[in-house]
Amino acid sequence: MTACSTGQPTRTGQGSAPAAAGHASAEELGAILDGAAEAIVMFDAEGRITACNRATETLFGYRGDELLTMTIAELVAPASRDELQKYVVAVKQFAASEQDQGRELQGRTKAGATIALSARIGRTSTDGYNYFVMLHDLSQQKQSEAELTLARRQADHAASAKTDALARLSHEIRIPLNAMLGFAEVMIEERFGPL
Repeated sequence: MTACSTGQPTRTGQGSAPAAAGHASAEELGAILDGAAEAIVMFDAEGRITACNRATETLFGYRGDELLTMTIAELVAPASRDELQKYVVAVKQFAASEQDQGRELQGRTKAGATIALSARIGRTSTDGYNYFVMLHDLSQQKQSEAELTLARRQADHAASAKTDALARLSHEIRIPLNAMLGFAEVMIEERFGPL
């Protein structure tokens, strides 16, 4: 995980001592976090960003040093800031549970664009006041859902138009057919004499 500024890793315990068996070193964990596709942001109790990974820089369009001068709320669109605040308060009061599916929020990029995000907040330690948020970009998923909804509406409209056309066609064919069948019946019964 980088300090968001120079791309240089920020590590806890920067010694070169090997990690204990079954535990990854801070350097290894930092490399994993920087390689993650999810944007991961660490912030303090006041919401000030203290660290982030490269995916955060890519997602929001800010340089790392810019992100370190911001708060987590600044990465969220104004319409979602209350929801973010409620979520942070809930995590402060109660540790996030395994069942916590996170929240959907609207993010705000440096360019001012709004992006759909799935956010999951947790504490870095149970007794600490530092937090992290994992942000997943939902833009493609939301676009796919919108396209699917549009396709479903178009299919429903086409089915309705087909049903309407068949009903009209049926009506238009039925009237002349009834007349022909009636005339054929008159001829067969020879009501007006033999043919």
